[in-house]
Amino acid sequence: MARLTSVSHQYGDRHALQNMSLDLPAGCMVGLIGPDGVGKSTLLGLVAGARQLQQGQLEVLGGDMADSHFRSQVAPCIAYMPQGLGGNLYHTLTVDENIDFFADLFGLRGKARGEQIDRLLDATGLPDFRSRPAGKLSGGMKQKLGLCCALIHNPDLLILDEPTSGVDPSARNRFWQLLLRLSREDGVTIFISTHFMNEGERCDRISLMHAGEVLACDTPVALAEQAGVDNLEAAFMQTLEAVDKEPVSSNSGNVLGEDASDRPRYRRFSFQRLMAYGRRETRELLRDPIRMAFAFIGSALLMMETLGNIWNLGVKELRSIWHDKVLLAFVLMAFTLMVYTAGSAGSMELHNAPVAVVDEDQSALAGHMIDSLQPPWFMPPDQIQYGQIDEVLDKGSHTFVLVIPDGFERDIRQGRVTSVQLNIDATRMTQAFIGSRYIEQLLTTEVAEFMQTGSAGGAPPINLVTRVSFNPNLDGTWFGGVMELTNMISIILTGAALIREREHGTVEHLMVMPIKPFEIMAAKVWANGLVVMLAAILSVTLVIQQILDVPVQGSILLFMFGTLIHLFSTTAIGILIGTVARTMPQFGLLLILTILPL
Repeated sequence: MARLTSVSHQYGDRHALQNMSLDLPAGCMVGLIGPDGVGKSTLLGLVAGARQLQQGQLEVLGGDMADSHFRSQVAPCIAYMPQGLGGNLYHTLTVDENIDFFADLFGLRGKARGEQIDRLLDATGLPDFRSRPAGKLSGGMKQKLGLCCALIHNPDLLILDEPTSGVDPSARNRFWQLLLRLSREDGVTIFISTHFMNEGERCDRISLMHAGEVLACDTPVALAEQAGVDNLEAAFMQTLEAVDKEPVSSNSGNVLGEDASDRPRYRRFSFQRLMAYGRRETRELLRDPIRMAFAFIGSALLMMETLGNIWNLGVKELRSIWHDKVLLAFVLMAFTLMVYTAGSAGSMELHNAPVAVVDEDQSALAGHMIDSLQPPWFMPPDQIQYGQIDEVLDKGSHTFVLVIPDGFERDIRQGRVTSVQLNIDATRMTQAFIGSRYIEQLLTTEVAEFMQTGSAGGAPPINLVTRVSFNPNLDGTWFGGVMELTNMISIILTGAALIREREHGTVEHLMVMPIKPFEIMAAKVWANGLVVMLAAILSVTLVIQQILDVPVQGSILLFMFGTLIHLFSTTAIGILIGTVARTMPQFGLLLILTILPL
């Protein structure tokens, strides 16, 4: 069933497996026993195809697992349950939805699909829990559901990484009864790791592991007899003590022998050789119409299979989002409350600022200066007396009080330096800062026109006509809500979904199934993008047009098309950040560095 020859694997400077050789016979249950950190999970991941082979040779089901093409072909024949309770499950999905998802991935259809699901649920005792979310199952029930999902496609090889860790003894015993039925009655080859000796004694063969090496491999009874003890635990401890006293030295020299360097190697790139192969392939293809037709039809069929996988994975993403009430509330708030707040909150431009005037000059120039303070920037000015200035500012009824002194126009005509007084309520910081600039500009313009024409209100030499497009009222709230639609929530959704699957171990499980990394990522892009797109449409029609009463002109369809392009970019950024980051805190920090420049 599987054969490992001189397999080594390391993470950085740490060796997880060292020159390991092991045979896995077909039709039996082979167990791995050893303490934590000896390489059991690495070995199981290599056999399952979840990890890339670094050194040595690994054959599974008659093929080389170093060949990526063979690895993708043999994936439907292998079932893998990673370490951890429900490590291959999606906790927000129900029992039925989890099994349906895996049935879709392996292409089960029709009556056979329903019969297989019912048979597995009956065997594991889960029919009464079909509508319960996987995250709310007990530890033993999670493992049973994980086993159902792993067995949905009738695999030839079942690989289990410490499936009973954290499970109570009663549930562990029932789980092992299922495994024994699979091995004895259904003929499934099982490769399982455990650190419980009583579980190891139920296996047909046991491999004792330590420090990345297999110390011994035989039946439990034979191992005990070889060690001269009466149980497997004593045999394992005695084997460990013997290894610690007499460490085995590693062999030196070339693995392939001294003549390995004489083997011919094509190291240089030859453009002539490339063109020769290309011409030969082109001629054969043009002279073989059946092969040419199959090339086009085969590509289309492969594309349909890829699209089917992307669809199934995307439906799984949508179900996960639907069952995550907190995430749904977050999306709803982002496209309703946050959009409304951005559109209705206080704007940065000046709007209807209350102003009072003390006009001691009562001249034509003073009158035109007062008339320049008009809506929409200012409310019509109120005339007050000089002694009322402190009173109106203390009440907060006026933000600005303009004082025009007696003889102001006369001094201007005679070219004398004069001044006006502007009293400001600085507690209204935004209005005070922007309004003072507005008033200064308006008064300066009136005085400049008076000095040029010799009379207030005369026609200036240039008549400036201003026409404002798209927002004729210069109302910034119109655009505040619309701009909020282009928020970066799509980055958060896709990146967080990827991080969540990595933390649960489901990404590693998907990698050993007959799907490609591109299909996994594309499914997250379209599913999360669809959620954001639907929320954006709801926000435009309900919040922006109805509640905020923003007169949206132009084509909504064209706006949504642009939003689709924007979503493709932002969801792809979320995938990139989620790939680089290993944990949610890292994702959050990288997200801040990404959004700030945008």
